[in-house]
Amino acid sequence: MKPKFSLLANGNDITSMIADRLLSLVITDEDGFQSDTGRFTLDNRDQKIGVPSNGVSLDIRLGYEGGASWLTGQYIVDEIELSGNPEIMVIGAKAANMRNRLKAPKSRSWHEKTIGEIVATIAGEHQYKSAVAASITATAIPHIDQTEESDMHLLTRLAELLGCVFKPANGYLIFAPRQELKSVTGKTLPAVRVNAQDLTGKYRYRSVERGKYQSVVARWRDTAANMDVEETVGSGGPVYILRNSFATATEARAAAKAKKEALDRGTATLTIPMIGTPEARAERPLLPSGFNPVVDGASWVISRASHTFNNSGFTSSIEAEIKK
Repeated sequence: MKPKFSLLANGNDITSMIADRLLSLVITDEDGFQSDTGRFTLDNRDQKIGVPSNGVSLDIRLGYEGGASWLTGQYIVDEIELSGNPEIMVIGAKAANMRNRLKAPKSRSWHEKTIGEIVATIAGEHQYKSAVAASITATAIPHIDQTEESDMHLLTRLAELLGCVFKPANGYLIFAPRQELKSVTGKTLPAVRVNAQDLTGKYRYRSVERGKYQSVVARWRDTAANMDVEETVGSGGPVYILRNSFATATEARAAAKAKKEALDRGTATLTIPMIGTPEARAERPLLPSGFNPVVDGASWVISRASHTFNNSGFTSSIEAEIKK
């Protein structure tokens, strides 16, 4: 099948205008708190392409003619670079408008709220839709202060505390457990299958066992008893001790659980360069086959997927972490 892309700028289709000038298109899909990005490199030697303004909205589709799966996303231009001669134009964009009020500091307190209520309130304030996983939307937050802190940082802090993913993407503020792998519609995200025959270069597997922590301890302050109480996730040693003290047992245990999962994820990584695979996206399960048995037999989740379209065709590069 022939690879194909399309591009809309502020709703206007400019695909044909730039198709013969496109040197490369790179779309990077990140897990966790980082915003997804798009990057165009264009031949502008005759300077007939006008320099776009920061803030222009881009709708990008990348896939194959007649293909059932397409990589789609909405981005906001936030970077322009010109070099030459002959002139080359590079247009960078992020899935979330990082210049907006999400990054502006503010002070307020949240009392007796749920995660769902906090995300919905912030989403509404910034003209986003709220997408919170059903399993955590009712999670209680007894009290949390937001002091000279942006909404972006607050939600990132809550996500880290609860072992979740928070990211603005495609008009949504997404908040969900990292390993739950649910789409905003509640459907389980399909696994990405890759065979060793699909490689376009050398794959790399790396496992680090030294210093692996078997358990994590978090402390919280019991004000009634005037003492610190420990919450432990896992068993045995070595033990990782969180430095921060938490207000409640629930917060302490959630933080310990999130840290333990993060430590477990980091024990093995996998990088695979492969033919263009539009369905390869961060947070989806990865099912490799035809590799070393230690790779095929592990349970993987994609942490980063980078897709490149240029004169040589369509390729993808996947980074994955082991899921426990």
